[in-house]
Amino acid sequence: MARTWTRLHEHLGCPPGPLTFDMVRQAAADNLEESDDLDWKEMLPQPPRDGRWNEFAKDVAASPRSCRA
Repeated sequence: MARTWTRLHEHLGCPPGPLTFDMVRQAAADNLEESDDLDWKEMLPQPPRDGRWNEFAKDVAASPRSCRA
C-alpha cells in the first residue's frame, strides 16, 4: 500500500494524498534536509556493472519495506 503522508507533506503543510513532482520541487528548493525517511539523490546512478547492484537500486528495493506500519 502506498504511503499517503510523507516527510514532504509534513514540511509543506499538505494533507495526506498523492506525492506530486511540484511537492518534491518545492521541498528541494526549500533545502529540506535528509532524514530517516527522506534520502535525496542528486544524480541518477550508473547502470549496474558486472552484475552488481548499485546503491540506488538497494535504496529503492528497501523503500517498500521501510514504509510498512
